[in-house]
Amino acid sequence: MTKQPSQPAQRKRLLLYSFLTIAILATVSTAYFLFTFDLNNYRKNAEKELSTLLSLPVTLGEIEYKLHDAKPALHINGLQLGDSSSNLQVKTEKVMVALRWMGLLERKFATRFN
Repeated sequence: MTKQPSQPAQRKRLLLYSFLTIAILATVSTAYFLFTFDLNNYRKNAEKELSTLLSLPVTLGEIEYKLHDAKPALHINGLQLGDSSSNLQVKTEKVMVALRWMGLLERKFATRFN
């Protein structure tokens, strides 16, 4: 005759399996989002918002997101601020914008230049 596990042991096992299932689903969902999300779909909108904010024409090249020192970062391949008719004109091949996890979670954005 086999001995049945006690009720608390069954509840713990059910709770553990439920937690593992949720963790696996969250991991798979996050991985799918990261592999299919393309920041370049939002490039024109970002250019428009930055142009309004800076009162200068802004042109962004290809945008990628990567981790930099365990923090999310945007890598922009080609950035131009201003144009031939602007007083200020800045053009660079590569720019990295480091982001803070807490700032992203709290939706607080601040700039800091090093």
